[in-house]
Amino acid sequence: MEDTGELVNLKSATEANWDALVIGSEIPVAVNFYAATCEHSQKLAPVFASLSHRYVNKMRFVKVDVAAERGLAARYGIQSTPTLLFFAQGRPYFMTIGEAPKHQFESELDHILAQHKRCVARSSPLA
Repeated sequence: MEDTGELVNLKSATEANWDALVIGSEIPVAVNFYAATCEHSQKLAPVFASLSHRYVNKMRFVKVDVAAERGLAARYGIQSTPTLLFFAQGRPYFMTIGEAPKHQFESELDHILAQHKRCVARSSPLA
């Protein structure tokens, strides 16, 4: 098996695979828009990767290199890095900018997942 350097629940997004990874996801998605040259992005990267392990099958984790994927960054109004953008059912609904301690991100992710479960429980199935 080829080693792509990616974790099970952490994928790199490009324009080509964006819809499959993010828009079409049946579970919420956390997207880290980062810059390889940004000190704060470098500090957040291991935290983001670590959290991806904790939320397997609950939330998908995706990273976007803003230098390589300028179109995606522009589409979502990303102006600084790191920026975390959370998606549910293909739509962005929460954004946080900058690095933060792991426990703060865990708390935000748990809150997002709880909101998502309540929303799904209260919605009607598609006809």
